[in-house]
Amino acid sequence: YSDQRQTCLNMAKPDRSVFEYTGMMFVGFLFHPETKDVALIGLGGGYVPTVFNLHLPAVRLDTVEIDPLVYTLAQKYFSLKTTAMQTVTVNDGRQYLKKTDRRYDQIWIDAFNTDYIPIHMTTKEFLQLAQSKLTRNGLVLQNVHNSNKLFDAHVTTYRVVFSHVYIFNGQHSGNSIIVGADDPLFLPPKFQSPA
Repeated sequence: YSDQRQTCLNMAKPDRSVFEYTGMMFVGFLFHPETKDVALIGLGGGYVPTVFNLHLPAVRLDTVEIDPLVYTLAQKYFSLKTTAMQTVTVNDGRQYLKKTDRRYDQIWIDAFNTDYIPIHMTTKEFLQLAQSKLTRNGLVLQNVHNSNKLFDAHVTTYRVVFSHVYIFNGQHSGNSIIVGADDPLFLPPKFQSPA
């Protein structure tokens, strides 16, 4: 049996991470605690915007979702509400990054076509594009399935583009978060306590 759930939200405690990887994405704030601007590629049910609303209201979050139905369903069934500090753009994430003039402290990539990452978001060119949209100490984080046969190639591509690459493996799932950065403010040995 393969778990095909894409989004789960605890309606009583919407900031509690049901899936391990959604909580793991926030490791970006240990690398860059002064983050002011985040781009999220892949909306799902809107867990990440919900957490930003509740706990990071001063951080700007620009979310990009390719499927307008996903956005509609997130609003209808997962109570997604945006604020003045949040935008949702219906577009392909790569096309959005090509066109935007904005620079981000963190770019989070959580885009899947059912169970795999769209191929145009796994290339050196895509990562270089994302890198070009970062602020000086910015970083790119990507949720990946570490059981995928292309996982090692994906990590290698990050290492070609970024000076620093870190992999955070889930303890209870097949998810990993890859972090790529050139000049991070903090590296894992110096993460502030409590992490």
